[in-house]
Amino acid sequence: MLHNKRIRIRSLVLGGFFIICVAVILIRLFWIQVVNFEFYEKHNNKTWAYEVKMPAHRGDIVDRNGKVLAASAPSYHVVLHPEMVRDNKREADVARELSRLLGTTESKVMELVNKKKTQVELHPQGRNLPYDRLEEFNQTFGQSRIQGQDIVFYEYGVRLQRDTKRYYPYNETAAHILGYIDREGKPIMGVEAELDNILSGKDGSVKGQRDLRGYPLPQSKPEVVQPKDGQQVQLTIDVDIQKILEDSMRDMLRKWNPKFAVGYVMDPKTMEILAMASAPTFNPNSYWDSDPIRDMKNNALYSRFEPGSTFKLVTLAAAVEEKKFNAEDKFLSGEIKVGVDRLRDVKRGGWGTIDYLTGVKKSSNVGFVKMGQALGEDMFMSYADAFGMNGNTGVELGDVAGFVRYNRPVEFATTTFGQGGVVINGLQMTSAYAAVANGGEWMTPQLIKSDIPPSDSNEHKDERRRVISVASAKQVSEILEEVVLDGTGQTAQIPGIRVAGKTGTAQRPKNGGGYSDHTWMVSFAGYAPVEDPKYVIGIFVDDPQLGGDYTLASQVAMPVFKSTMERSLRLSGVVPSTEEKAKAATRYQRKMPDVTSKPVGDAVKAIQAEGMKIRRFGQGDKVLKQYPSAQTALSKGSTVYILTDKPENIPTPVFDGLSLRDVLAISSFLGIKVRVEGEGYVTEQTKISSEGQPTEVMLKLASRTEAAQAPDSG
Repeated sequence: MLHNKRIRIRSLVLGGFFIICVAVILIRLFWIQVVNFEFYEKHNNKTWAYEVKMPAHRGDIVDRNGKVLAASAPSYHVVLHPEMVRDNKREADVARELSRLLGTTESKVMELVNKKKTQVELHPQGRNLPYDRLEEFNQTFGQSRIQGQDIVFYEYGVRLQRDTKRYYPYNETAAHILGYIDREGKPIMGVEAELDNILSGKDGSVKGQRDLRGYPLPQSKPEVVQPKDGQQVQLTIDVDIQKILEDSMRDMLRKWNPKFAVGYVMDPKTMEILAMASAPTFNPNSYWDSDPIRDMKNNALYSRFEPGSTFKLVTLAAAVEEKKFNAEDKFLSGEIKVGVDRLRDVKRGGWGTIDYLTGVKKSSNVGFVKMGQALGEDMFMSYADAFGMNGNTGVELGDVAGFVRYNRPVEFATTTFGQGGVVINGLQMTSAYAAVANGGEWMTPQLIKSDIPPSDSNEHKDERRRVISVASAKQVSEILEEVVLDGTGQTAQIPGIRVAGKTGTAQRPKNGGGYSDHTWMVSFAGYAPVEDPKYVIGIFVDDPQLGGDYTLASQVAMPVFKSTMERSLRLSGVVPSTEEKAKAATRYQRKMPDVTSKPVGDAVKAIQAEGMKIRRFGQGDKVLKQYPSAQTALSKGSTVYILTDKPENIPTPVFDGLSLRDVLAISSFLGIKVRVEGEGYVTEQTKISSEGQPTEVMLKLASRTEAAQAPDSG
């Protein structure tokens, strides 16, 4: 009885314990599968799930004619599954073969194989392998399986993860406009960065489950989300003109070694940028070989400077529009006093009393100061604003803001000729010339031809405003054509094509204040053909190595302009006019008249009728001798010499400021013996007298910089 009772008690205890255990298990199952279902599902997914990215195809960047400037091609990243490698005992094989294929060391690969991770990447050597390397991996590792877009060599634990690699077919061409994609797939600068959300699209994915060694679970059905490819972006750039511009600049860079140079080609009718270059430059296909500070800065948009005489366009256009410019009015050149300051022309002493047209052709600072004073500070500033000199241009990639600012009369005066109170970027200046070329309308420069949503375009706004009348624009163009035909811009002449433009040779500011006497910003901006402008081109060169002689500036920017314009016009089918060639050949070519034995008055009239200057020696009534001789071919504006008295009666002339060529011509003409020291222009003159010997003149010459310094040489 007692025994049975013990059995019952034991059974009840065991049964109760069993019931409690079952209850605990059921409660735990309920807790896991119901209450904490989401937690354990996430944990399970984290343990077993995998997700493979299916990269979207990045949109191409093309030029205005559809030529591809930036494109994406299939590439692969090498991924290792260490546990899979170790399970298959392929450590040595994988280390040996991957080190050979990727150009790294076996020890580095082995270090990755031994990591306690599901997968590891081999970078940088294993990133962005081109598609044509795939066959090497197939031959080395044999059988593979496709998983999404990836290729997996399970026997060796090697995965080739599909991606895309950006490449740039034209290498350095338009590099600063395009930008680049770095090794991590991040867009850096240019269109690549600015329009990344349009170009990049949206990546897809493959989701599924796999075991701890990385093998897909048989019962797992992958979930596939297809990628959404990026959009194509079309630029206003013409890659053929871009190559012409960069090629023309390359020759200049080799010869003059400036700190930087920028160039622009624009269509004045639409304000579309057809080419824009910044030097030094880089190759986006191998950007890591370039200096990120020196080579990658886009100076065409993000550097500003005092432009010098190219800015005189703004002063001239305002004066013409406001009827403050009369080509025949005269002024005394050389120097002008503004308050306590004196501002000078490039030529010491100036050119005497000259008309305003001559002042523009010779880029007289004095003439432009007088134009600015006639306009007044407020009126001048309104035109600077209208021509886009204050603020940004509005171009899609953004640019550094320029400004015009003056607080004192002398600052306003120097601003009229492009120094002191004005600091702008090259696109601002080129756009101002485009506004005159198209008949007087300023428009926002355009770089993107595709329709871009406003939120994606750097707050780009298309603006259009009239700054001067069509008649004024035509008059300014004719004046700028004279600058090229018979002024400082003659190097920019193109036979058979009418060219308008303006030079600039601005002294660069020094860090401690004032201006350097030996460094310049050299520029030229202009357009052609004048009668129907096809292209506007601006070239700006910072600190070319001129050896202290700014007279060499004409060999820096203007040849780049001429080469780019000539080749671009030829490319677009603009043929030089035979009639214009004939005009150009004769317009400024003159024959020296025969004035020997003629009365001085008649001789002066005959010479002036041919557009030449006269230097007279003696006070006689008749011409005894002339130089050059009759019928010699001369350019309009050349200086001729007439002798009206016996040479022994002529005082020794003052040679100060003359070139060696002029010195030799005059000394030979008058029979004077001269000794010369140095090169350039006369800075010092001394008579040397020896008993019984003819008087000699000792002349010291120096570069024009030392002979006559000025804030801007134009």
